[in-house]
Amino acid sequence: MGDKLRYSFRRYLTRCIFLTALFLGTLATITFIIKSPIFASDLQRLNATYSINFNDFELGTFKLWSEMSNNRYSVLGKGELSILQGIFFSWKATIKSSGKITKRGPKPKSFSFHYESNSQQEKVNVLFRKERVNQVIYDPPFVPKGNIAPISQKHLKKVFDPMSAMIALTSSKNNRKGSGSKICKITLPLFDGKERYNLVFSHKKTVHMSKTNEKGYSGPAHICRVRYHPIAGHEKDNQGTQFMADTKEIEVWMVPVPNTSFNLPYHIVIPTLVGYVSATSQMFQVEKPNGEIAFVN
Repeated sequence: MGDKLRYSFRRYLTRCIFLTALFLGTLATITFIIKSPIFASDLQRLNATYSINFNDFELGTFKLWSEMSNNRYSVLGKGELSILQGIFFSWKATIKSSGKITKRGPKPKSFSFHYESNSQQEKVNVLFRKERVNQVIYDPPFVPKGNIAPISQKHLKKVFDPMSAMIALTSSKNNRKGSGSKICKITLPLFDGKERYNLVFSHKKTVHMSKTNEKGYSGPAHICRVRYHPIAGHEKDNQGTQFMADTKEIEVWMVPVPNTSFNLPYHIVIPTLVGYVSATSQMFQVEKPNGEIAFVN
């Protein structure tokens, strides 16, 4: 494989894995959303493990943990992926988010994304203040290249970082028990430190899942179609960005959590220029304060 194709593979796969991690944030956020006094239900902890695949080839795992105290949230996600034991492709990432839960939804305070690949590493820290982006710190310094759609101050108002966006998804009234058309009906405005874009959810169909093991899930899965709408910060003539904007094949499978009124992602599919990235739940454990396990897969 030539160097140009190898570079394209890494670039597009990194973009799509990051988007996958964004959806997985829903899982961690459910613990502190329904623990808030705004909601009747009360969950204490959650930890989760997802298997990440590319074209049916297992790349590695992504794990999530969450904490909640006094209506303040923090989420930690870690992923480690490789091909040929890291010789061809290696990717490690840590994603953190924190903020406050209010009656109007989440208010992010900080977001950080740190990743390392074969050829580079990068850290991005985003700080929020009064419902807008206050500061973005890059290491190494970020120098935009190509025909970049400019980001203005209006683009940075009332936006979510990727993890906080998933809190908004989980806390939406539409997410409570109901039809797939209601669960899969929301638009999320996001800023990830470089790009401003919207994720638009809509209902595709509902299917029935059967248990694959004794503790597995059996029941309905609402399949949400997700459209990626770039707004600013993206390279206008980038083939990968255009592909993501055009595709109608991004899917998030939402399943209900027993004994609660919420749904969370079980399976995620994201197409790339060179194949499909998917994430499937291997285990997630939702624990109530009294020690009761609400859901284990």
